[in-house]
Amino acid sequence: MRAHRVHFAPMAAVLSVSFFATGVTVAPAQAAARKTASVDNLVMCMDRSDGTLRLASKRNGPGRGTCPKGERVLTFQPELTVGPPGAAGATGAPGATGAAGAPGATGAPGATGAAGGIGPTGATGATGSIGATGATGAPGATGAAGVTGATGSIGLTGDIGPTGPQGPTGATGATGPQGDLGPTGATGATGAPGTFAELVTYDVVAAPTYVVGQLVTYGGGTYLVNTAPPTGAPISSPDYTTIAAPGATGSAGPTGVAGPTGAAGDPGPTGSAGGGSAPSYVVRSNAIAKGGSAWTIAYADCGAGGTALGGGFRTTANDGSTSYLFFGDSYPAASAAGAAVADGAGAARYWAVETFLDSSSPTASESLDVFATCVSVVP
Repeated sequence: MRAHRVHFAPMAAVLSVSFFATGVTVAPAQAAARKTASVDNLVMCMDRSDGTLRLASKRNGPGRGTCPKGERVLTFQPELTVGPPGAAGATGAPGATGAAGAPGATGAPGATGAAGGIGPTGATGATGSIGATGATGAPGATGAAGVTGATGSIGLTGDIGPTGPQGPTGATGATGPQGDLGPTGATGATGAPGTFAELVTYDVVAAPTYVVGQLVTYGGGTYLVNTAPPTGAPISSPDYTTIAAPGATGSAGPTGVAGPTGAAGDPGPTGSAGGGSAPSYVVRSNAIAKGGSAWTIAYADCGAGGTALGGGFRTTANDGSTSYLFFGDSYPAASAAGAAVADGAGAARYWAVETFLDSSSPTASESLDVFATCVSVVP
């Protein structure tokens, strides 16, 4: 900051005042003119609070200049001499440290830091003491029956029990096949006289003459007459005691070897010639219009007496509107309306195709050709 020293000689006294560039503004031409000029009246303003001097707002003749309120007016009659700039003064000592300011506002919380790694597993704590036994709970519901276990092994044969009472005579079994004649056994010793009569084949006519002890064979079994005269058949009458029950029917024997092939028979008569025709193909063009939510039936007709063996279809024309033609089932039909043939029917005159036209245009239409493979059946 530059400073100019100005000498004033008011009232025969010289007042030395320093003006700083920021306090006094003097145009270069005016400064040159005032180096030796004698000024009648120089009006200065002095700040009462700190003694700072500055030029008044204008230079007047005799009388007071204009200063702001609170400043003292000083009038001089000086000889103004502007000397060269003085040397810069020494830097003043640092002022005392001011009082600490009030604490600032608390800053916003910082971002949450990243999660730390998992710490090491802590040591296992000591085993706690066993708690008191709790009260017995209510019985649970009965569980479902378990799966039947496997059959156990057959146990050891027990001792033979006492002979039970005589059971009722069983039904006479079928006569078994005649067994082979066994070898003649050695003659045994003569036994004591017995009470059995000679063994005979049961005869319903001779039965009233049987005596007690008579042995008879019947249905493959052997019986002893215990009541004379006996009644009924030996297999079921209580007048006979079973000596040997009829044997069980034997298993079926192996299948015999197949016999030789018989001679070829005479040729049969020639059958009558069949009727019918070779397959033919028909095609029918169907106009498909937009039908709301209903399906349209397109078909090909094989004609009276004809039956459709198969078929197909293709689109052939479009009116230019944006539309979509959907197809459902393709099948043999009994009518042009698309009625399906009944199960087991012998003929189907029509080949039908279900179609549906979807378009934003209410007058949209397309053309669909339906083909059918037809044959004519002559009864």
